[in-house]
Amino acid sequence: MNAALIGSAALLGLAGTPHCAAMCGAACAAVTARGGRAGQWLFQLARVGGYGLAGAVAAASVGSLSRLAALSPALQPFWMMAHLAALALGLWLVWTGRQPAWLERLGSSAR
Repeated sequence: MNAALIGSAALLGLAGTPHCAAMCGAACAAVTARGGRAGQWLFQLARVGGYGLAGAVAAASVGSLSRLAALSPALQPFWMMAHLAALALGLWLVWTGRQPAWLERLGSSAR
């Protein structure tokens, strides 16, 4: 594997540490409070493994879509539009600081 890729992934993980500690630190401590040291280590290992597995699935699916788009030139405009839509949504979220109403309703309809 490329050393620059490994280094950038490590730096990205290091930069995300304050976010993870602020968002999940108290919840993780509450969940593992009764388990002792062994329970805390097991919980953290399972959590890291779950994130790794989810990342691998996401990367494999995006990689498959990319290979499919490369094989079919007719799909390349749709691939570009998907990227632009994701970029536009991200910029809109940064600009407004809130989720759009349709995105908030997306998970609440399954009650």
